[in-house]
Amino acid sequence: MRNIYLAFIWHMHQPLYRRPGSHDYMMPWVRLHAVKDYLDMVDILSHYPRLKQTFNLVPSLLEQIEDYASGQASDAYLRLSQKPVEDLSPADKTDILSTFFDLNWEQMVQPFARYRELAALRSHYGPDYAQAAQQFSPQDWLDLTTWFNLAWIDPHLREREPELHALEIKGRNFSATDRSTVLKHHQRIVQEVIPAYRRLQASGQIELTTTPYYHPILPLLSDTQNIQRSRRESAMPRQQMQAPEDARWQLNQAQQAFQQHFGMQPQGLWPSEQALSADLLPLIAEAGFSWVASSEGILWHSLNTWSRRNSQHVHEHALWLYRPYQLGHSGVQIVFRDIYLSDLIGFQCWKGDNEHNAELFYQQIKQIQRSLDQAPEFPYLITIALDGENCWEYYQKDGHLFLNALYQRLSADQSIESVTVSEYLERFPAQDTLQQLHPGSWINSDFSTWSGDPTKNYAWDLLIAAREMLVQQEAQLSESERRQAWELLYTAEGSDWFWWFGEGHSSAHDHLFDAAFRTYLQGIYTLLQHPVPEALLSPLENQVHSPAPERQQLSAGTMQASQEGY
Repeated sequence: MRNIYLAFIWHMHQPLYRRPGSHDYMMPWVRLHAVKDYLDMVDILSHYPRLKQTFNLVPSLLEQIEDYASGQASDAYLRLSQKPVEDLSPADKTDILSTFFDLNWEQMVQPFARYRELAALRSHYGPDYAQAAQQFSPQDWLDLTTWFNLAWIDPHLREREPELHALEIKGRNFSATDRSTVLKHHQRIVQEVIPAYRRLQASGQIELTTTPYYHPILPLLSDTQNIQRSRRESAMPRQQMQAPEDARWQLNQAQQAFQQHFGMQPQGLWPSEQALSADLLPLIAEAGFSWVASSEGILWHSLNTWSRRNSQHVHEHALWLYRPYQLGHSGVQIVFRDIYLSDLIGFQCWKGDNEHNAELFYQQIKQIQRSLDQAPEFPYLITIALDGENCWEYYQKDGHLFLNALYQRLSADQSIESVTVSEYLERFPAQDTLQQLHPGSWINSDFSTWSGDPTKNYAWDLLIAAREMLVQQEAQLSESERRQAWELLYTAEGSDWFWWFGEGHSSAHDHLFDAAFRTYLQGIYTLLQHPVPEALLSPLENQVHSPAPERQQLSAGTMQASQEGY
């Protein structure tokens, strides 16, 4: 069979959970994913030196990892895990029961007998955690808080570290010292994350790329009209925003942060949510990026050949997808991920026998390779790009069985060359040019995940109003205050807040994402010494679904007028 090239791009990202002006984190997911996913992903790969991959690290994630590595960062889960059990208040105990089972039960609770017992004890009382808490003994609290933090550590790291392995075998009757040992290893693992990526980058086995600093949807910062340019019938926020200067800041700040962490300029950009639009290309090129990654739906819409995605002839589909493109005259190249293969890993391959699924996945690649024998001669590149952290908790052994089985097959197959994206593009620069670029993201090739829903649009209106007030009145701030206010705004522009607003996605922590978004905007008004608008003082969902007369008007003008009456 004809040789092919294979590029894996793993996207590592968490939003900024830190409360403004502090080291206190609203949610613990940076710390917990650091001990479970960030280190072991490169650790697994390092055992297969023939394989090369690309890892995307979001700057605001790196900032938070460093904060935890320094020992300054804290979160509610960590504080509850450090508190002597005899000092736990009734509210503390209720919080522990409501949050210390926030993990995949099948893979991270069920394998451990003691953790199962504690889950059963909680479940016996249903949602009445206050009543359940009365049934927990001091030893139960120690065991629960220890197991939560122990189960989050990657199983491979637990096995190779004698202290952690001994605690896993012990399984119950943990002491306060045992719990402190687990947390000590959390700190150690977090400290190893960034140096591990530096080492593999220096060895040439991985390429590191970046994302706009706070993970915003760049096309919506550039111009919210991109919402309807992508999908004509989409509902729009009441206010329009055109802030390419914000997009420029997010790009340039990402470059600076990458230089600080890794001592070099990244060539590749993973635009947040793989969202692109034509008006961004000059900004991306200006910031110094030579290539970007997006999803195949954007390609089909840009080519006006959406039907090719469903072509009965696989090689015709491959002819268009498995190649890089030049974006107009921007000088920026783009690779498009294979949605099917990427989503197989993200959403399917954890089901059933993981090692068998790795073989099936490998055979999918081989099937594509066989189909390309019918195609014209070309150095075809299959791009598999997906979230590199969130899917593994569904896999057996946190993905180790699947990844090792897959990597063994790929490493042994000399007809498949695993490459970093920059390495491939240096050897085979794009020969094809896209004359137009459809504005959209990697979800539905539009922006409906972050706009259109009433609550999402309401959030955009609040953000736009806060931005307009900041632009109008920033001159009254000192330089440090001005910098702080814009940082708050840039953080609020992150895609994650809008992901959880309204319809489409939901979790047990929606209220925390809502509160975080409002906290950042509140801080802008506080710095400007303006009363915080009432719209930012209660959950957005409640306001959107309240009777119309009670809903606050959103334009900057009406907001300012209403404030004058406070």
